[in-house]
Amino acid sequence: MINQFTDNQNGEKKRAFIPAQLRIGEVCINFPVVPAPMAGVTDKPYRDIVRQFGVELTFTEMVSSEALIRKNCKTFELFNTAREEWPLVVQIFGSKPDVLANAAKIVESEGAAIIDINAGCPVKKIVRQGAGAALLKTPNTLANIITEVKRTVKLPVTLKIRSGWDKNTINAVEISKLAEDSGIDAITLHPRTATQLFGGHADWNIIKQVRKHVKLPVIGNGDIKTPEDVLRMFKSTSCHAIMIGRASIGNPWIFEQIRTFFIKNKYQKPGLEEIELTGITHFEKVLEFYGPRGLPYAKTVLIRYVKYLPKARESRNTIYSLNSPEDIERFWREYFSWLKQRRNQQQLEEENIESNCS
Repeated sequence: MINQFTDNQNGEKKRAFIPAQLRIGEVCINFPVVPAPMAGVTDKPYRDIVRQFGVELTFTEMVSSEALIRKNCKTFELFNTAREEWPLVVQIFGSKPDVLANAAKIVESEGAAIIDINAGCPVKKIVRQGAGAALLKTPNTLANIITEVKRTVKLPVTLKIRSGWDKNTINAVEISKLAEDSGIDAITLHPRTATQLFGGHADWNIIKQVRKHVKLPVIGNGDIKTPEDVLRMFKSTSCHAIMIGRASIGNPWIFEQIRTFFIKNKYQKPGLEEIELTGITHFEKVLEFYGPRGLPYAKTVLIRYVKYLPKARESRNTIYSLNSPEDIERFWREYFSWLKQRRNQQQLEEENIESNCS
């Protein structure tokens, strides 16, 4: 980590906390804060949006290794823009070393920068296959997977894990050491157990322990909601990079806010104008990428941007009820026009109060 001096609001010198570059193989990230791979979220339109806010490395949604070797067209859609999006990390999941290795070879041929193996997904339909977080219960299988994938491809290979299967089998340190011995190039740790799902809290101390026991890059993940959280995780765990998941959904500004906060010790929340523009841009990118069949998902994407705005429930219901992009965009403009009028009226009232009090 690098500390630099910067001026604060009072003109005083204050140390700016600048994390060191993250290097994985040939991929070098100047500011090591990245979005997490999330099913149903981190598609190409999402990745295009977050890059506008300073993200240097993006991840695909989980890609099924079985579907890949069967040449499933929809599966290829998850990453077939890898060359134009370089550096793109393609995350694959499965339970069979040979299948994952063959899938990794396909991913490499499509131009991915890094291959990430998922050993952390706790969703039932994944773990029932012996994949995702179930691999934490079968470390020998996981080691064989890593070895086979590394033997098959020339790309860097990373691993995403949880702290263990349940509170009685916390084995993140052991899994990380095994992965390092098997040739993995970096590890991402979400320090919740698989049985926790997203409940409880993420135990950052486990990230710290993994960091102490392996020499490869460690990426921390879990319970990051604000730029302040990012700074706390860097300082408390000494991790090399941080991955942000749910906090970036409908909130791509968080990546820009983190950069600003680290340099200036402050950041701004997005204004209504920026939320309006970014939301509708994301909506249009979804429709452009998927075509007419993408409209239901495009509605979901748009609704994520109004979660904390006034009359969010009413606007959500209206968007879901509309059946054409034109009607949705018209409502979006009307809704934000109302929000801005409401904001301006509140500002006027506050100015009048201040004037009367002076």
